[in-house]
Amino acid sequence: SQNKSALFQMMGGKGLPQMPQAGFNMKAEVVLIVASLGAFVFFWFDPAFAVNSISRWFHESILNIEDTPFIGFIFKVIGFFFLVSLIFKMIKTVTFLLNGGKVQGGGRIPNQGHFQENQTADDDEFVDYEEVD
Repeated sequence: SQNKSALFQMMGGKGLPQMPQAGFNMKAEVVLIVASLGAFVFFWFDPAFAVNSISRWFHESILNIEDTPFIGFIFKVIGFFFLVSLIFKMIKTVTFLLNGGKVQGGGRIPNQGHFQENQTADDDEFVDYEEVD
């Protein structure tokens, strides 16, 4: 979302129209990821705690859908393409992180509205609203 907004600002727009959305809390996201991984590891080593009536119902329902001749095949095909898209997204994310957070087009998105130290305005160049005869 931040990248898209910065891209529109670079193109001269005032950004994307803002939709009402909840704020992103990075600390809560990290805590949620760590807690999820912890629960996964805990249930991996002691699966007896994960077995309950709801999990059994979900397991049986998924197996029944998978065993259905036509609908099961459709779900398997959709699942395959979903898995392939997840793998590509994971590869893209790992590549993004290994490149130090650089955008694929080369370089970071520049800060808008500020000249960097090596940028100067040249008097020889045309400026806005200049008439040329």
